[in-house]
Amino acid sequence: MGHWANRTSTIVQQDAQIINELGKIRGGAQRLVHFALAGEAGEQMYAEIEAIMASFRDHPQFGNQVSVLEDAWRELKQTILAYQAEPTLEGHHELFQIAERLWILSNELVLAAQRHAESKVHNYNYIVASFVVCIILIGALLVWLKQYVHDSLEYLASHDSLTRAANRHFFHERMRTARFQAARENRPLSLLLMDIDHFKAVNDKFGHSAGDRVLEQLSVVIKGHLAEDQVLARVGGEEFAVIAPELRLAEGLRLAERLRKAVEETNFPGVGSVTISVGVAELQPGESEDGLYRRADAALYCAKAGGRNQTAG
Repeated sequence: MGHWANRTSTIVQQDAQIINELGKIRGGAQRLVHFALAGEAGEQMYAEIEAIMASFRDHPQFGNQVSVLEDAWRELKQTILAYQAEPTLEGHHELFQIAERLWILSNELVLAAQRHAESKVHNYNYIVASFVVCIILIGALLVWLKQYVHDSLEYLASHDSLTRAANRHFFHERMRTARFQAARENRPLSLLLMDIDHFKAVNDKFGHSAGDRVLEQLSVVIKGHLAEDQVLARVGGEEFAVIAPELRLAEGLRLAERLRKAVEETNFPGVGSVTISVGVAELQPGESEDGLYRRADAALYCAKAGGRNQTAG
């Protein structure tokens, strides 16, 4: 039993690593587009994504899915080059469309890895159950292990691998649910969008590893000031969102100010002080999730245009 448990634990760790690496492609492409539109994408960002893709190129688990993903990746790089040579509104939209397709393809790989991992665990469960079906303790252990593996993989598939905040896909799912409930019950709902001020300067001065540590610590700081029903999500490279049910605009602005102040007062090891700008919007009657997001994004733009390290709504 000890050997089986160790073997299963190893398999889970290996599959979790695969999901983490695929998650880096999923989030890295979104981050790359964000920096490319600002003319700040560096060669290291391309190299990191390509290195991860190369590691899966001959992986027997994914067949030709990696090849399709690489095709989308090449198309994204070509579109970025074209946009950088001649920025146009059409090129801007095309970049987001290709990035979204790349996100979907990489997310399908994440889900495929999750199903593959669960299948292996099911096979192991069947083998062990054949020999120890009469042992209640082992049966209880199998139930617990199966739930643990499922919960762990489900968490990895719905959360950003670096910050442990909800990922973009989970954010959109939760936004749909929150908007529906708020509209049905005529309850308030606010959305906060926040962006790390001058994050490129942090990466340029201290390196991307330090920038990643800032993102990790920032997520911890923000979560520490959120209520249980409020969801933090990473929706871009250095952009985060908070879904805040039951909060009207004034309350959302007070929450935004608490988060802004908490980040400003935090010492980020090796970097020092970091600030954020926050935009807030409250759901209006009949408004869609996209409409609410656009208004929060417009408020964020106002906060940044006003000098950064501010809140606006």
